[in-house]
Amino acid sequence: MASSSRRVVPTLEALLGTTNIKPREWHHIDPEIWEDNVEAPDDEVGITTATTYIARAIADYTDRPTADEELFWEFRQDFEGWTEAMFLRAQPIYTKELKRILRFKGVYTGRINMAPSESLARLLRMEEYLEWPQDVFQSAVFDTRSAAHMLQERALRQQRSEGSVQSTDRRLSSQAQSRTQTPVRTRGRDVDSRQTRDQDQTHARVQGRQETVEEEQQIQDQLAKTIEKAQNQPIRSQPIETTESAPQPAYQRVQSQQPPLTYNNFDRFREYTPAYPRISMDSPPSPSITHRAEAIQKAMRALRKAAAEHAVSNALGTRNGPTTDGVLSLPLQSEVMVWREKNGWQGPYRVIDMKDHDVTVDMINGPTTFRSTVVKPYYRDLTTAIDGADQGTGGSPTTDEAIADEPPLPVPPAEATQAAQPRKRGRPPGSKNKPKVQYLSKKEEDDYALAVKLRNDGVINVPGAPFEASDQKEIDDLVGRGVFSFELFDPTLHGGYRIFKSRMVREVKGKTMVPYEKSRLVVQGYNDEGKHEILTQSPTIQRASQRLILALAPALLDEGMVVELRDITQAYPQAQTELFRTVLAHLPKELITKYPKGTIIRVIKPLYGIAEAGVHWFATYQGHHCKELDMATSTYDPCLLITNGRREAFGIVGLQTDDTLAIGTPAFSGAEDAALQKANFRAKPKERLSKEVSLEFNGCTLTLRGDTILLTQKGQGAKIEIIDPKAANRAQKYMEQRARGAYIASICQPEASFDLSAAAQIQQPKDTEYVKLNRRLQWQSESIQRGLRYVPLDLATAKLVVFTDGSFANNQDLSSQLGYLLILANESSRQDSTFDIRGNVIHWSSTKCKRVTRSVLASETYGMVSGVDIAIAILTTLKIITGRLGLPPIPLIVCTDSYSLYECLVKLGTTAEKRLMIDIMALRQSYERREITEIRWINGEDNPADAFTKATPNRALERFIESNKLSIRVEGSVQRPTE
Repeated sequence: MASSSRRVVPTLEALLGTTNIKPREWHHIDPEIWEDNVEAPDDEVGITTATTYIARAIADYTDRPTADEELFWEFRQDFEGWTEAMFLRAQPIYTKELKRILRFKGVYTGRINMAPSESLARLLRMEEYLEWPQDVFQSAVFDTRSAAHMLQERALRQQRSEGSVQSTDRRLSSQAQSRTQTPVRTRGRDVDSRQTRDQDQTHARVQGRQETVEEEQQIQDQLAKTIEKAQNQPIRSQPIETTESAPQPAYQRVQSQQPPLTYNNFDRFREYTPAYPRISMDSPPSPSITHRAEAIQKAMRALRKAAAEHAVSNALGTRNGPTTDGVLSLPLQSEVMVWREKNGWQGPYRVIDMKDHDVTVDMINGPTTFRSTVVKPYYRDLTTAIDGADQGTGGSPTTDEAIADEPPLPVPPAEATQAAQPRKRGRPPGSKNKPKVQYLSKKEEDDYALAVKLRNDGVINVPGAPFEASDQKEIDDLVGRGVFSFELFDPTLHGGYRIFKSRMVREVKGKTMVPYEKSRLVVQGYNDEGKHEILTQSPTIQRASQRLILALAPALLDEGMVVELRDITQAYPQAQTELFRTVLAHLPKELITKYPKGTIIRVIKPLYGIAEAGVHWFATYQGHHCKELDMATSTYDPCLLITNGRREAFGIVGLQTDDTLAIGTPAFSGAEDAALQKANFRAKPKERLSKEVSLEFNGCTLTLRGDTILLTQKGQGAKIEIIDPKAANRAQKYMEQRARGAYIASICQPEASFDLSAAAQIQQPKDTEYVKLNRRLQWQSESIQRGLRYVPLDLATAKLVVFTDGSFANNQDLSSQLGYLLILANESSRQDSTFDIRGNVIHWSSTKCKRVTRSVLASETYGMVSGVDIAIAILTTLKIITGRLGLPPIPLIVCTDSYSLYECLVKLGTTAEKRLMIDIMALRQSYERREITEIRWINGEDNPADAFTKATPNRALERFIESNKLSIRVEGSVQRPTE
């Protein structure tokens, strides 16, 4: 069992034995990465990786007969995205051999003296197949299987056939020159003599060609008359040919049948010549009439056979006529052939639907609808298997009695013939005769080695091979819960479905405590065409909802509530709903020998690796909370649930796939435990937040320090690296580190949001962009433990404060940057038009404005619209929470540092920009309906949202995150009467 999980590495002889590469150059190849693909473009690809990939292409091009234009397009697919720098990374002997094999197979790669890397890179940039120059084409050596070789041979034959005409031209030219070489009397007539000579040569050449053409035409006419005469006359067989009946030699027959002498009208001296040309004594004798008749008969038989084959081929290859009753009467799942314009009849395929004269066929790339005129039934010869069985009995004599005594032989079912698969994108895998290699992840290899070591040390005493017992336990558990069932493959039932692969994911659990082996069955559901027709994306908790729970948690902890984390084990297979489609899978390789041949898996309930498994589990788990615990979803997030009952059983739950973060009373915690046991969900023991126990949820770490909760990132800060601006892969590193920094900023470091948002807008970073991003990454790497603090609040007097800001055309592409900050805070006012807040951060945003902004007012308006939208959504959820707790509703305060926008909303000001009227009217309507309790115009130096729109902002946000307190100077506000 241990040896079966190891991968088999092929030898260099098996990989490169058929190529022209010398064995002394084989040490540059790594057989373990032979089947790996190379991510392109990557100018810093490893030398061994690039060389091995090129060697793999050389081996495939050498073994397969692909050539000419087909090989050109295959080469473009195999090396798509490769640059000249990547070819330079490989060993020169391999790039030179790749160029040679392409030219040998008929692909023109440019000048012969061009460097191989430059030649291959230029060939990849060509959009069309290059034609060979004539002089290079004639001297090149091609593979005999290529079309270039056949064209070269045809050109040589044409040159040989034209040789006789050229020799005649040279002979006539020499005669014309001899006639012009007459003595001259003066030197002044040399020019006239040369002109006369050229004219005579041209005339002689033209006359010679005309005579050649006339002679060939006479021969063809004479042959056509002979064949026609032979076809019209009856032919008698002559088995014996005597001396008297034998034909005479050609020269005797011609001399005896010569007509009388005639005068040649073209000869001015009236010399007489015979009418027939003289025949050389070296000419072979003409064949007899018998031989000519036999040759004609053979030719006619071959002609009739060729005509019959052509007629049958045309009949088979012709599409249907107007009568398609036979096709329309076929039942569903029947096999049919489909007419394709270029390739003729293709198939067989299965019929999955019929409507009027349209037939829907299950093609390789998905269901396709055709007219019935291009579809015809496909008939199978069911007696082929029986005939084959009879032929395989050998020549032993049998009697009727012996045949009657023998039991009837079972007829094996005819396997469904698979239609020709279209070639996928990229280079095809190696030859089928090459050994197959199965790769394991580094973690799986390490866990397997650890399991072997623990078994040798006696720590794990489970009998059998490593992971054998855990594999069987996983299968028995899934079958017992009805997740899947075993079936024998039946072409009639399963032939129309794709059968996925599956594998066992193995790992050693409890490494720091009591280690044990654990296996998990996973369906390899990649490239699933059926997922496009169903819902596959399951919702997860939003960051704003997660921080909303933490903003309320310190105040609720003071009232005796608890914060707990629940982890469901193997969540997807515990879904209570079945799949809506048929999903089949092969057995994993570890279990093939334990079940009958042809056994497959029919997946009934969700399983890991299936696209829609997450949706089924979310519906099950959310429905469990809503039904068993009497909870309702929030107004904006389906993963944020709030209880409907009394204050004594109050609870808030956030769902993140198989993890739940909950805060509630002890009564709610007990009810949750009871409901979980009643539903038979398998889960780990709950973890409760305390000073000794921290919780990890959705990439965050929650730590309780006194009466405050600290929210920090989990693990990603240690992976931040400073980018080297001089490195060759700096663009790739720029993208990776920018994404990692933005992920951390979205969790607990809002100060870094603007810099990372600006970096995300850069497509081709320059040196200055690298410096800016490195400055921010350096700050994040030094501030790994910097996060958000959540302090206790008085929920009865709390307010939801929104700070908004917008910067006009400050991005590199002259677009505007929008930002807002949501804080749940307690407010205290002072006499000098200043108010102080102490609160917790709920949500923030720093994004590029997608709309065109033509003024500062437009950017400020769009920023406020974005902030107020999410604020009202959260406010409605807070209203539900405070209602369950018996607290008054929380008001919404909007703060902006734009006086123009403040005038438009509070003092009914107007704007000339019509595009802003709808947004301003919507904000004004919310203000009039008291959805927005108050709008305040504040000092720009005290606006914390300034850090989300500018590279050099004020320090307001930094001061608030450090102390959870902030003082804001009010420039203008309206005192509204309370209702």
